[in-house]
Amino acid sequence: MLDYIRADTIVLELEGQHALDHNDPGGETKWGIARLRHPEISDAAWQSFSFDNARALRQTEYWLAAHCDAMPWAIGFALYDACINQGLGSSVLRLQKALGTVACDGRVGAQTLTAIPWKEPQLSQVFWRFMFFRAAAYGVDLNAKFYLNGWLNRLGKVAEVCQEGNGKIVLGT
Repeated sequence: MLDYIRADTIVLELEGQHALDHNDPGGETKWGIARLRHPEISDAAWQSFSFDNARALRQTEYWLAAHCDAMPWAIGFALYDACINQGLGSSVLRLQKALGTVACDGRVGAQTLTAIPWKEPQLSQVFWRFMFFRAAAYGVDLNAKFYLNGWLNRLGKVAEVCQEGNGKIVLGT
């Protein structure tokens, strides 16, 4: 739970509290939750949608669904951030591609979890490949003309959080 709270707090610094950007295909967002991606939330519920509602939804839909709690900190945090910003399935596919040894099905299962390395230098290699695939996806996104600089700054912040002072990738919190 502490890893989730730490990860979520950092991601919220990147996401912000509320945004209504007409160029954003997700539409209005509150605390990292895109309104258009959640038609099950009624208009009345959206008006009173709170920080606690959003945190619980992010934990269920992204952190737990992607099994971020079962990964080394750096991989779990980077995947969590990717899920919120780039979508769960496509983010998991990028991680699976970075692993290079598992079927790319967009779902985190036993095969994906087992393939994630817990030791250097393999941990860093997977981390940086995953970050590369995230950056490459941003580069071809139709909205890159509006958001590319912000997205790349976001990746920089994620990389900063995931490294120790000596540049090594952080295993645990």
